[in-house]
Amino acid sequence: MMAHVGAGVGAILANAAVMLIPLIAIRAFLQSWNRGRGLSGVVSAICIASTWTGYEFLHHRWDLAWPWLSLGNAWSQWIPLVQYISVTGILGITFWVVFGSALLYIGIATTPESVEPIPSTRNKLQPRLRSSIVQFALLLFVLPPALSLMYYSFASLDSGLASQDTRPVTPDTRLTSPDTGTSMTQVGPHEKAITPRTGEVTAPSRLEIVIVQPNSDSYQPLGGHPSLTHLTDHLLELTRRARTDSTDLILWPENALDTTLSLQNGIIQRLADSTRAWNTSLVTGAGYLKTYPSDPSDPSDPSDPSDPSNPSRSTTPLLNRQSEGGIRYNIYNAALFLGPDGVPPERDATYLKGRLVPFVERFPFANFLFRLDHFGWIPWERFFGYGLGTEPLPFTLPSGDSFPALICYDSVFPGWVNRFAGQDSGQDSKQGSGQGSGQDSKQGSGQGTSFSSGTELSSGTDLTSDSGRNVGFIAIITNDGWWGDSAGHVQHFEYARLRAVEHRQWVVRSANNGISGAINPRGQVVHKTDYWTEDAFRQTITTHPYPTLYARYGDWVGGISLLFVLFGLMRLRYRPKQP
Repeated sequence: MMAHVGAGVGAILANAAVMLIPLIAIRAFLQSWNRGRGLSGVVSAICIASTWTGYEFLHHRWDLAWPWLSLGNAWSQWIPLVQYISVTGILGITFWVVFGSALLYIGIATTPESVEPIPSTRNKLQPRLRSSIVQFALLLFVLPPALSLMYYSFASLDSGLASQDTRPVTPDTRLTSPDTGTSMTQVGPHEKAITPRTGEVTAPSRLEIVIVQPNSDSYQPLGGHPSLTHLTDHLLELTRRARTDSTDLILWPENALDTTLSLQNGIIQRLADSTRAWNTSLVTGAGYLKTYPSDPSDPSDPSDPSDPSNPSRSTTPLLNRQSEGGIRYNIYNAALFLGPDGVPPERDATYLKGRLVPFVERFPFANFLFRLDHFGWIPWERFFGYGLGTEPLPFTLPSGDSFPALICYDSVFPGWVNRFAGQDSGQDSKQGSGQGSGQDSKQGSGQGTSFSSGTELSSGTDLTSDSGRNVGFIAIITNDGWWGDSAGHVQHFEYARLRAVEHRQWVVRSANNGISGAINPRGQVVHKTDYWTEDAFRQTITTHPYPTLYARYGDWVGGISLLFVLFGLMRLRYRPKQP
């Protein structure tokens, strides 16, 4: 989406105001320790770290969220030192930084003169206590990065980490493994993994993915192309140069089709013809026109009014637009999925962006404010913005491998990404269709492919799917061209490395003007493109269909932090009286 200076300034000012809330609580905890009443030094440090961690945890979950400023993001270029986020998520980085800093401050500042008169025995212990706290703080700063660096250096994640190719793609290029020189389209030996919930043994798949960077002008209609047909031709030609007969997935960026479409549009049908001919799948970003029943109280989809229990039915959102003909609709920033059999059912073919940029893409708290406007004084349908996606639905390849197609801002929300990881990939239905995993599925004609529906998942749910198959990699489509000559597009790319480590999954990223690339489960950048250039390349990845601890339990660090904050505040409120 396009950048607006006013929205950017507003986001910065709003975040500065919101940050005052945790800072007030932190000041109270420091004062309690400094006066020698209520909380000890170590407990004060825990409460201080929990306050800021809890603030980030909550701040990611409302309409004015701006996770760009999370402390953990500052470590995105120091990936070897934060491998532990596969257990804690980036909130673990926040807690580590603030807790260590608070401990070090308390240790240095602890002197007999820094507190009010308290029992003499405690004063005698303070020099030793100060030394112990300082030593513990220094150990805390060193130990987690040291353990992470050891893990980064010696742990073996999967057999596909070395399967990469960083050479520019030309029409005659064949991908080869740099260590063996053999074709990377072959399926090599797989690791075996036991799915935690079901005990079923699964094997990672080897997938070939084509990533396209069309470099359309982000500030021009249709990306600067004279027509939508011309834009589509350009995308298809770039794809044709890079794809092979073994390509499993083609990834186009956010707004690749810079217009609003329905699944019945002629352009979509043309793309479906291409995926059939190539026997592959395609994900593309586009504006998506979604219609609803004329009667908002009717939950059934207009295409199937006789079956209100159909899982693909549409419920009319509170805020929607209405055409002159009385048709209710919304426009979404969406990722569209087309398979070897063409266009699957709507629920399986569309992901509607669930984390929208405040003001730029959607007016904050629009639903709440609409309910307050009992007299209809404000024409909300004119400016509330994009429709809001509410379900983290992954797409499923014919091989049975599922993946989220995160759209731009989505990828900066670790909790939202985490919700995708436990979606049911429909592996049971895939087994019935006779499709294999990885490249084996390319041997068939592509007929008989079934598309599975995901189900909405609450945060923190067990991230093993009911079918025993998990999301195997992460795709990100974005349009970072509007950042211009600034650090924004670089930061956005680096943050994707954190998502790779949190879930120990490959991340493949298609950006309209760059930076596009591929990141392995260690967070290493295997390949990335130059900014503001036209490019297309292939990357062979190994899926990782078994969850990390963070993938299984989500932002558990944030939840525990809130409990510590509650304990600390109650302790301050009901502190024992001094003799």
